[in-house]
Amino acid sequence: MKIKLLFSTILLMASVAAFSQSELADSSKILKRQQKILTVEKRLVDNKMKLETLQKSLTEKEEALDKSQNTSQDLADKNKEAADKLQDNADSKRDSRRADKAATQARRAAKRARKAESRRAGIESDIKSLENKIQKDEAELEKLKSETV
Repeated sequence: MKIKLLFSTILLMASVAAFSQSELADSSKILKRQQKILTVEKRLVDNKMKLETLQKSLTEKEEALDKSQNTSQDLADKNKEAADKLQDNADSKRDSRRADKAATQARRAAKRARKAESRRAGIESDIKSLENKIQKDEAELEKLKSETV
């Protein structure tokens, strides 16, 4: 009788210990999942803020590109006029210098326009990349939240 009582007491204590350990493991998993959710949410908010700033920057770059292209076109037209004047009077040093300056200005303006286009394209690619990251994070967050429930 004492052996049965002792055996049943030991069995009961072992059951309680095992049950409490499984509860600790479950609460640990829940805490880890909640921590993962918080990190994903933080990353999502950060990426959305970056996206906002990039979109503002994109509008600025587009305005700069338009201005740069207009300037480049104006200087190209002036270069053509200077070249036409030089062609009419090929011996004129003054027309030669003006044509050279106009060509140099047109070349520099075209380079600035190309750089502005490159900057705008870079920002557009950054925005696309960030939008993809946001989309992935939202999907991951949905998955984590559905597992929690």
